[in-house]
Amino acid sequence: MANLDDIYGRPTKPLAAVTESEQRYQPRSLNSLDAASAASLKAYMDSHLVTRLSSVVHETSPILWVMNEAGAIMFAHEEVVEKTSGKLRYLLPHSYVKMQAGEEKLGHPAVLGYRDGYVTARIAGEITFDPGHEDGPWVISNRSGRFGIRRGIGEAQLRNVAKLFSAYQIRLGVYHITPREQV
Repeated sequence: MANLDDIYGRPTKPLAAVTESEQRYQPRSLNSLDAASAASLKAYMDSHLVTRLSSVVHETSPILWVMNEAGAIMFAHEEVVEKTSGKLRYLLPHSYVKMQAGEEKLGHPAVLGYRDGYVTARIAGEITFDPGHEDGPWVISNRSGRFGIRRGIGEAQLRNVAKLFSAYQIRLGVYHITPREQV
């Protein structure tokens, strides 16, 4: 029987710096993947079928996801908060937005629950809305500079994560990003 290291990758510490805000705050949109949160996520994702309003939000705001060492998946929008209070300012869109002084984004370490200077993840990335994708419109990637784009995280590991979502009837296309040193 395969173990979690083979199926999803070995746990690693963040490969890039973790901000003070990511150590202090968690996103307000944070969820842990289970039957209830999956039903809510699916309804959110399917809302583009009902109104164009949600399509605009979907196309501009990725959903961050991360798998912890135990194999649990957490997900949230990438939120920008005030450094001093943790107050939500806005969702970070795909395209780069220059944050104001006193603002920081809550990336994958915050979704994971970075505490006491130690946290590991097996794999992480984004779920994005791409109506033109051949397996879309929703696509899962390993786009995370801290936990996802690294040696040992191949397309097979990403497809295995997509299968966890599909167990809740959330169908995701797969887009694997190869680390630069492997290109």
